[in-house]
Amino acid sequence: MSEKSSGCSGNCSSCSQNCGSRTEQSLLEPTGEYNNIKHVIGVVSGKGGVGKSLVTSLLASAMKKEGYKSAILDGDITGPSIPKMFGVTERPKGNDTGMLPCKTKTGIEVMSVNLLLENGIEPFVDIFHWDLPLYLMEIGGFSNKEIIHYFTKFAKACFENFGDRVKLWSTMNEPSVFCHAAWMNGIWPPYVKDFKKALESAHYALICHYRAVKLYREMNLSGKIGAVIAIVPVYPLDPASNDTMGATYSMETTTLWWLDPIFLGKYPENILRDCPLYAEAMPEGYAEELASEFVPCDIIGLNYYYPGVAKYEEDSRSKSTEIENYY
Repeated sequence: MSEKSSGCSGNCSSCSQNCGSRTEQSLLEPTGEYNNIKHVIGVVSGKGGVGKSLVTSLLASAMKKEGYKSAILDGDITGPSIPKMFGVTERPKGNDTGMLPCKTKTGIEVMSVNLLLENGIEPFVDIFHWDLPLYLMEIGGFSNKEIIHYFTKFAKACFENFGDRVKLWSTMNEPSVFCHAAWMNGIWPPYVKDFKKALESAHYALICHYRAVKLYREMNLSGKIGAVIAIVPVYPLDPASNDTMGATYSMETTTLWWLDPIFLGKYPENILRDCPLYAEAMPEGYAEELASEFVPCDIIGLNYYYPGVAKYEEDSRSKSTEIENYY
């Protein structure tokens, strides 16, 4: 099959490019002398609903037809998504070495850690990626301080079962979504706008992170642990005005609200000093608690989707344009 040139309009009669001698490169072949990828074995899927699951399933099937050994990493194999499309009706069976794969009608394996390790793929496990048990959501989710106990207990179970094989861990993915988008913007479950609960949930999520990192170290596990944070670089609408300060405030409420506590053990000082609504809504004793619980982590993951633009707004609670979460 001939390969089209970049920017091809499809009108071959008016094109000067010689495409006839070009051949389509097989994805199964090395792309260059510096390519260290030996083979692809897995399609990794998170929680994304039926649409995302459908795309993942189709991609896995297509890869298998092309000769790849395909696997789907999805713990909820009895839900209304990937596994049922392949006729899977049971969960992976566990043994003393972990979870074993479930075979599907098409030969694709649905499982957790072992298949990756057996094929030279190092797993990076995220402890919490928004799958909160209903009971915990009903008592307030991360806005209830009891979440710290349950989160730590869950993290311990993860470390005990997979800590011998998994060497890269994230305590949580994008807390800005399940804290700020959920409670500040009201665009994520539980879809409630409650500014105080937004700051409380963020604070308790950070304590959860500290406790999990501390526990990992106490268990003398040999890997590395951190968190995955969504970052939003914010630029001033007018760089020659007070908008530069507005951009700073906005950056601190969207990105540094997480990175400063994770790296420094404290919240951005500008916001707590200049924005009284933030200081008034924080949990009692927040600064002392953050400092006493603080544990440095080993690694950080940064998810970057797009930047933001802000201007200085004296009367807003953050002294700037509030950039709503991209979800």
